[in-house]
Amino acid sequence: MNGDQMKNDISEENNGKTSKLGVFLILKRLIKYVGKQNRRILLPLLLFISLNIIFSWISPLIFKYFIDQGLGSALGGGGGASNIDIILQAGILFFMVSILSVLSKIAQGYIIQKLATITMFNLRAELFTKFQYLGLDYHDSPKKSTGKKVSYLTNDVNTIQELINSGLLSIVANLFLIFGALGFMLTLSPHLTFISFLIIPVLFLIGGVILKIARKYFEELRERVSVVTATLDESIMGMKVIKSFAVEDENYKELRNATLKEKEAKLKTAKLNALIPGITTLVITFGLILLFFSAGVFIRDGLITIGTLVAFIFYLFQFFEPLIGTISFFTLLQNSIAAGGRILILLDEDPTIQDHPSANSLKKIAGSI
Repeated sequence: MNGDQMKNDISEENNGKTSKLGVFLILKRLIKYVGKQNRRILLPLLLFISLNIIFSWISPLIFKYFIDQGLGSALGGGGGASNIDIILQAGILFFMVSILSVLSKIAQGYIIQKLATITMFNLRAELFTKFQYLGLDYHDSPKKSTGKKVSYLTNDVNTIQELINSGLLSIVANLFLIFGALGFMLTLSPHLTFISFLIIPVLFLIGGVILKIARKYFEELRERVSVVTATLDESIMGMKVIKSFAVEDENYKELRNATLKEKEAKLKTAKLNALIPGITTLVITFGLILLFFSAGVFIRDGLITIGTLVAFIFYLFQFFEPLIGTISFFTLLQNSIAAGGRILILLDEDPTIQDHPSANSLKKIAGSI
């Protein structure tokens, strides 16, 4: 089977079946699978994620207290001793919160890495067991080449592992962080919040366009990777035949063409990934310019304090940072959806020959008649 035919078979099969599953169904089943396999370590992970969110919310309030009650009254001619006490209190409190935040982030990162590794191990074991239970008709199919099966166990599983490492479970924490930051921003200054949110429609518009393009690029990339893996496997397995018929040059050209197409697909996704941070940063920069100009007017008119502005900026970054991270995560998700769909399709595959419903199962085999 040549590379183009192999690519067409893989593309036809994946696009048909994966589209039937649906993006949200694939994501839901992957999250459910991760949770089912790792229930014991999910509770500590949720605990540390919650602590990180709480510490993130507390830090800006400490800075507001430090500036308004400490530096602010000192600049206004207040008593020096009380100001020094407030500064020391704020410094000690911020130091304690920072230490606890760092420790909880380390624990959270370790648990996520452990969760991803365990999921990778379980997925590979389950997929390999599935291969053993499927009948000869599955393994004899020209669309089920050895290279494609290897791609299931390596490339696709690695993609799911990368998805978990990159924040599959932290996406919920990001949503809590976003809405929490929004609540604090509205409490501190509804006017500044409204001004800051003028750039939100632009970000969503850009994100929607990027996600649409990303899904197309990543689907193409998964297909190209499968073709390269399958071509390489068939070339190595059939090396004796290739050398016997002296077709090394043709075989080299076939593998080179497949690899070049994979490189082109990867370069497309690389350009897209490089473009996302630059565009979002540019939009946010224009928003900050508008915010600083408005805040200067509000401070002059006595509507807000300097401490309120500093705390507001902290919460603003807490709002936009996970929001941008979520957009970037959904770009990566487009790559993982293709891999997750292929894995779920395989796990859902039923063997042609199945046991009768009333068949007796062997409980213990003695090893003799």
